[in-house]
Amino acid sequence: MIAVQTPWVLWLSGVAALGVVLAHLLSVGRPPELALPTTRFVPNGPLDAVSRARTLRDLALLCLRVLAVLLAGAAFAGFSMAPSRAPLATLLALDLPRFASDTMAWRDSARATLDARAPVLGVVTSDGRSVRGDAAALRTFVDTMALLASDPNGSSLAGALLVARREAATVAARADSMSLVVISPFREDAAIPALRAARATWPGRVELTAVPSAPVGDTAAPSTVRRAFGVLLAADSAFARDGGVLMVWPDSAIANSAATADSGFAVVARGLAMVTPMRRVPHVPANATPNAWWPDGTVAIGETPLGAGCVRWIGFDAPTGDALLTGSARGVRAALDAPCGASAPPLLSDSLRTLVMGSGAIASRTLLVGDADPNASTLARWLLLGAIGALLIEQAMRSRVPRRAA
Repeated sequence: MIAVQTPWVLWLSGVAALGVVLAHLLSVGRPPELALPTTRFVPNGPLDAVSRARTLRDLALLCLRVLAVLLAGAAFAGFSMAPSRAPLATLLALDLPRFASDTMAWRDSARATLDARAPVLGVVTSDGRSVRGDAAALRTFVDTMALLASDPNGSSLAGALLVARREAATVAARADSMSLVVISPFREDAAIPALRAARATWPGRVELTAVPSAPVGDTAAPSTVRRAFGVLLAADSAFARDGGVLMVWPDSAIANSAATADSGFAVVARGLAMVTPMRRVPHVPANATPNAWWPDGTVAIGETPLGAGCVRWIGFDAPTGDALLTGSARGVRAALDAPCGASAPPLLSDSLRTLVMGSGAIASRTLLVGDADPNASTLARWLLLGAIGALLIEQAMRSRVPRRAA
């Protein structure tokens, strides 16, 4: 991609080149000699005269002069060759899980991020590893790390942020803005001072994907459940007041509305992450007790008491296919069928979430690597050398061109 820092200089050089062409029409030559006896008393002097030519002559000289002006203008305009950049790219930072049993949810969350975000320029881990490449190479790296990733000494969220900042200095030139997605167990015993210092190195907002710290599976006994979609009927409310669990799914028309829903890819409940494409609908009341969470820490399934029972609000439309029948969906099934009052602890505290996410916009390329593009190839030096070379050739050719009669 060609970039120009000061385009007005380039336009000015174009005007100057046009002036060279117009000046070339004014030829300087020796006038014709006539034998006049009376001119013997005129003192000797140069016999050159300026006349206007009807056609361009000495085209080689003209081309060299125009080329020199345009090359010099392009050099001072700040021409450079830079790699093409995407408007927005993603850098994925993986905080290694603490237990081997955590790696499946950790891997599924990383896979879902790779599938949902494009382009992903690189993947880094909290132990200092990094990889760049196409989607297949990044996915292979994630699968390999899932086999080796458990760290009995605990995860290092600060380490993941520092490695991501180091990698961003290399790959940020390929995008105008860089979105950092962090996948981490988000342990509450993380070293807050070190995390605060590491977080300060990233100049923008961070997106979070929390994975469970340890799977616990189905721990609640099934209860009597009644399903409703959208609007609650009198019979539904009576069922909940009698001690049942009224499960309210969003209306399909609301779930399919782009104005009130966005995409989601994972719901975490009972220590397990169900990863599947879903429509995320703002359907859960703000005062609802959480039963399941989205990876960013917001409530995906919540319940409100009603009489002797409760109303369980589902913040996404029913997944298609057999997503709810998979092993990783056991936690979501338990959250859906659990008796009233079986709330889920938050994945991370509000203070830790606020610290890691930060505020403001996504980090821009300028904030990550500065105004200078480290991968750009500046052509100013070569353009100036080309302009000087054209002038030297023009000078040599002009000395060999005889003057014509005007």
